[in-house]
Amino acid sequence: MTNAGAGARAIALSILCCACGVASMLGVAPARAQTRPEIPTPASRELRRNPVGHPSPPPDPSLAPKHYRLWFEVGVHSGHRVPDYVTVAISPELGAEWRALPELAVTFGWGGMFFDDAIGGAVVAGNPALGASYVLDTPDGLVSFRAGAEIIGPLASADSDAEELAYVYALAMRALFDAWRFTPDVMAIAPAVSIDARLASAPLRVRAGIAAAPLLCIDQSSCSERGDDEVEIALQASASASLVIADDRLDTGVRLGTAVLTAGQATEGAQVSVTPFVTVAIAKRAWATARFVLGLDEPFGVVAGVPIWAAFVGATADLDSW
Repeated sequence: MTNAGAGARAIALSILCCACGVASMLGVAPARAQTRPEIPTPASRELRRNPVGHPSPPPDPSLAPKHYRLWFEVGVHSGHRVPDYVTVAISPELGAEWRALPELAVTFGWGGMFFDDAIGGAVVAGNPALGASYVLDTPDGLVSFRAGAEIIGPLASADSDAEELAYVYALAMRALFDAWRFTPDVMAIAPAVSIDARLASAPLRVRAGIAAAPLLCIDQSSCSERGDDEVEIALQASASASLVIADDRLDTGVRLGTAVLTAGQATEGAQVSVTPFVTVAIAKRAWATARFVLGLDEPFGVVAGVPIWAAFVGATADLDSW
């Protein structure tokens, strides 16, 4: 190597060292050949899935992701149908939902009635309901649409005056809603459509639904004694608004509904009702519920001769989340 070549290399090396020193003083970091992309943590995935920033589940379980769900509810009424005797009605109901597919929900529900009145006591079973619904949820989880139907099995039957009156109270306590579940000696197919929406910019939630069913008599003699035809009709519609507060763990509001039933001399008519309700998240995927059903007009509302109200309490749980 010549002296000239060695001197040129020394000068180039000196210039490179000076350049690195100046870059370091200016805070400029040398570029890396390749950097690995950042792997998002589970928390960041949750925030991206829910851009509104509500990582906790909604207190009403209808919008929460799930596969298996159980719920239980019991309604209570106490009043004086006749003087000097307290009529007591207790109506439990349980149900389950299996989300077979993201777009398919299979449901089951069944209830009954424990009844004590001046004419006697009775324990009766309601009609079991097996349903299937198409479910459409928006990606942000704010809106859920359902359309489906229930098949009603003819299990309810009344063989005495006390049992007949027990079914009347079961219907009245629900303001004639879901009448196909507590009308004796009938079978039915009940289609229903509902929507559940929550505003992203405010703690407001709105729900609406409509359902109808032809009630097909399976015991003509019993239906004739009640004055029913071979086919009767049950219709219902409701709308509700609620506030979702307390870090998404409290949902409280009111539902306004109307139901029409053509079956039964005591239950035939249209019932307008108002139902205040509250739902509280008590665990990661468990909720406690309470509602008060109050009819406003005839046949069982506050203006009736014997108004029939009911207080319901219950619980809902997602078993696959625990």
